[in-house]
Amino acid sequence: MKSCKLNTTYFLTATFTLLLFVLWASPAFGHRSPDTCNGSGLNIMLFVDKTEARIGDIISYSVTVLNGTGGVNTVCDATGISASILTPDDRNHTISLSRRELSHTERDTYSNVVTYTAHSRDLNMGTFVATASVTGTIHQNDTNSLGGGEQSVKTTLISTPTSVVVPPVVPPVVVPSVTVTSSGGGGGGGGFLPLPLINITKVPNPLALPDGPGLVTYTYTATNVGKIEMMWIWVKDDLCAPVSFISGDSNNDAKLDINEAWVYQCTKTVSQTETNTATAHGGANGWDGYDTALATVIVGERASVIPPLIHLVKKPDVFTLIAPGGAVTYTYTVTNPGTAPLHDVSVTDDKCTGTLGLISDNSGDLNRNNLLEHNEVWTVACTTNLTRTTTNIGIALGRANGLTAVDSSSATVLVVAPKLPNAGIGPDDSESSLWKFLIPTILLLIVSLYFEIRSRSRI
Repeated sequence: MKSCKLNTTYFLTATFTLLLFVLWASPAFGHRSPDTCNGSGLNIMLFVDKTEARIGDIISYSVTVLNGTGGVNTVCDATGISASILTPDDRNHTISLSRRELSHTERDTYSNVVTYTAHSRDLNMGTFVATASVTGTIHQNDTNSLGGGEQSVKTTLISTPTSVVVPPVVPPVVVPSVTVTSSGGGGGGGGFLPLPLINITKVPNPLALPDGPGLVTYTYTATNVGKIEMMWIWVKDDLCAPVSFISGDSNNDAKLDINEAWVYQCTKTVSQTETNTATAHGGANGWDGYDTALATVIVGERASVIPPLIHLVKKPDVFTLIAPGGAVTYTYTVTNPGTAPLHDVSVTDDKCTGTLGLISDNSGDLNRNNLLEHNEVWTVACTTNLTRTTTNIGIALGRANGLTAVDSSSATVLVVAPKLPNAGIGPDDSESSLWKFLIPTILLLIVSLYFEIRSRSRI
């Protein structure tokens, strides 16, 4: 009997304790558990003053620090706020804040608080990447709590990375100013000899130096894509010298023939990420032909990706037109001398638009994956009407591993006045021919007059 009473007492005590706990936690009795402030209200946004930057440009960063809502029914204050920006050179810059406490929904903006000078060694897959972070303590003040319900959480939030893209560098195009003279022979229209057209490919080995500075050998291949042999061939590089001839002049006549490819090389130590430009020259018929090619070598810990390469050859179907001009069709041949397959391949021309632009479903895409691979040759064409002598520039772009490859190719088409018909006597011969007729005539008249006077004197 005593055991039964004891069990009943335990049961009633437990029930009463549970009831008190339920009442204590119930909102109807003036108490609720404090909402959780998990830091979702504190935030930071990073802004940049430009979307593209070249090496040496100054990039300026701004931030907005804000304390938004941490939930529908949550009102959280933030204290002890600090913020910083991590620039592309991995330096952390602390921002001087005017307020380190923000109430619910408050925000502060700090403009142009950090600047960074773009450097090639800080490139991350072709972009300059920065982030911002904010740290603070979030408080939930619950005035309805029994015995006080403040709850605080220290939190750190990192912004979405902000990227500034390095735009592709188009190689310079050299357009010579030359006086063209006609010739009695030749394969050009109107009796004008064809113009020289040279092309160059440049490939560095290796393309990346992940362990730091090292030797790089650049190989240049100059080809004759025109219709006439060229002389006075040279290849130069703006950041590597000397550029030495290796092979290619198969008949040893010092002329770059149509079926020849001349190979040159240059080796140097590359200490930081750089892009250099090679220029090839050839001359014929009083004209100079030029072509340029560039390549990038990445140095350092961010050299885990291989820079892409692209090559463009542009050829007109005719080099000379008789005034007033006519239609010219340009053929653009695009290849990949690198190792990374290229996507978003495009060809543009500054004076011929037509069907050019982003290339897709090209017949040269052997596996139909819209990637220009090392063993593929893509070809597009564009037709335009020319009324005067024109040099226009084609540009090919391709992307891989977050980087952009670019190459350019130019061509000149002459529009010339027609030649005068050949009447048998040139303008320089007319005066001498006249004298050839007049002198015998005058002599004959003098002789005749002499005999006439002599015969009369005898009468």
